[in-house]
Amino acid sequence: MESEGYLDIKTLNPEKIVSYHKLVVNGESRKKYIQVGHLTDDGTGYYKYCSYNKFSDQILPIPLSEDGWINNFERMRHEYDEDHDEETFEEYLELSKKSFARWVDNHICNPNVKHFAPKKEGLDKYKNCDLYKTLDNYSIGFIVLINRENNETHVYGITRDVLPDDYNGDEIVLFDRLIVKYKPSEIFVGKSIFNEMTDFSGGYGEVWDGNSILLRIGHFNEYRYIYIGTEVFEFVVDEKITRYTSSVGNNCVPYPYAESKNWVYDMLRCQKFPVSDNMNRAVKGHVFDSENANAQDINVTNIARRGTEDVKSSINCDKPMIYITTGPFELCENTCANEELPLVQHVNKAMSENIYCASLQDQLPAPTVPATYGYGCIIF
Repeated sequence: MESEGYLDIKTLNPEKIVSYHKLVVNGESRKKYIQVGHLTDDGTGYYKYCSYNKFSDQILPIPLSEDGWINNFERMRHEYDEDHDEETFEEYLELSKKSFARWVDNHICNPNVKHFAPKKEGLDKYKNCDLYKTLDNYSIGFIVLINRENNETHVYGITRDVLPDDYNGDEIVLFDRLIVKYKPSEIFVGKSIFNEMTDFSGGYGEVWDGNSILLRIGHFNEYRYIYIGTEVFEFVVDEKITRYTSSVGNNCVPYPYAESKNWVYDMLRCQKFPVSDNMNRAVKGHVFDSENANAQDINVTNIARRGTEDVKSSINCDKPMIYITTGPFELCENTCANEELPLVQHVNKAMSENIYCASLQDQLPAPTVPATYGYGCIIF
């Protein structure tokens, strides 16, 4: 049997990436299937996606709508809510196309990137440094290395190369991209101590030190600071910051804030509030719920955006996503002609007024939508 070949990476065009979606119902389960590929030059077939920048050189026929498949444009069209007040369909479509292009770049195809290869010299060269990992939900935002002798600080972001398929999410060797370095005059290592928030989340103690970090890079009467958390940005304030707290809430999300004589600074919303409006902040452990007319925006200069938004890795299209039904549903006989899929029954009638948010629309009126439109075709 001849082994499968792959397209030459030089011939790949991200603009020719297509995706087809189908939701099938088998008993009480709902599974979403996705097929991703690279269109042929004439657009009559496609090359199957195998992994990042790797496509089979065998041409497959375009999945048929008669079998319940919809392409990505149709998914966007049916997903759009006609009662949406914030944007027109054209605006929504433009945003969806940008989202799809970013998804393609992160998980499917970019002939200009390479796969990650460990370097001989990693972060081990920083032997006199304390290493901290800022948090971004359950992921690492940035690696921060602070020299114990001179305070020189290096900030590393995750690699822009394609991650190995077996990457476990906690290998600092993959943070090989030096974003910026400073020699700050003052360093605030964010600590998550016991308070109302951390009592609920369990996220307190020394193990959480460095979940976010604040550096002062201004000298004398210049109050310039660098925040390092889910992103990196610079800002200037009128008073010297004297205290910094970074409580870790649910889902490993930090809620950092800084204090000066008269102000409290919320790092997540880039706003400041009078100290007098947040007298119970130490008890609560955060100021995130503070809303008042005295709030003022802080002007920030972005240095590095959220690194987890640009992680490049392969996805497994052969494994369907599973959705939980809110049922009950009335099912019709199987109409799927694809014998490779398990026995399938398409949703024919929704017995309730609403369908779970995995559906193409937030709400679908009873009794029916055509099975060929599919349900749950949301991947972003």
